[in-house]
Amino acid sequence: MSKKFGPTQILIYPTRNNTISGKSSLRKHTLYGPLLANQNATAESSGFLLPEGTLLLGIDPGTAVTGWAIVEFTLRGAKFIAAGAIRTSTQDEFSVRLVKLSEQLNKVLDQYHPSASAIEEPFFGENAQSALTLGQARGALLLTIAQKGIPVFSYSPKEVKRSVVGTGSATKQQVAFMVKRLLQVSEAITLSNDATDALAVAYCHSLRCRLDPSAKRV
Repeated sequence: MSKKFGPTQILIYPTRNNTISGKSSLRKHTLYGPLLANQNATAESSGFLLPEGTLLLGIDPGTAVTGWAIVEFTLRGAKFIAAGAIRTSTQDEFSVRLVKLSEQLNKVLDQYHPSASAIEEPFFGENAQSALTLGQARGALLLTIAQKGIPVFSYSPKEVKRSVVGTGSATKQQVAFMVKRLLQVSEAITLSNDATDALAVAYCHSLRCRLDPSAKRV
């Protein structure tokens, strides 16, 4: 059923969940977003039932450049909608760069209204300072998404690479090539590596929604 909620509607889907005692209990899960014409085909992702046609956001977090991508969820695959990158200047104070990241991501959210999102987990090398600044940027992005009431799921770089290329040791070039082929992105569309990385994250989540409802929610 659905309830009116401003310019959007809240979709509530009853699902059954096994309890510790082994008995089945009925729960209701809420999905925020526009009411979709086709609600018959759905897939469950960590308690959320996603109607076919739901828009998913993928994020490849970064301090200097953050990639983002929007795909349409389908039971047979994912459809490319848009992708891009948010860039900040090293000349700005770090706090100002975090504000700009949030502001630009808000514009993407307001334009496409995704109903779920996925973000790549950080890969930490030996540079502790880089790890710290990336963690702060990721936190700003997560807060921005959470303030919109959008659920966020997290995937490791290896999980993303395996979902697109089939191996967790794939290069950025291999990921970019395969994800554009899988989503049939026109050769006329030029995407940066950060955008294709975000596209891979979105594709990874769409695949997990179809095949395995155990995605790790942030």
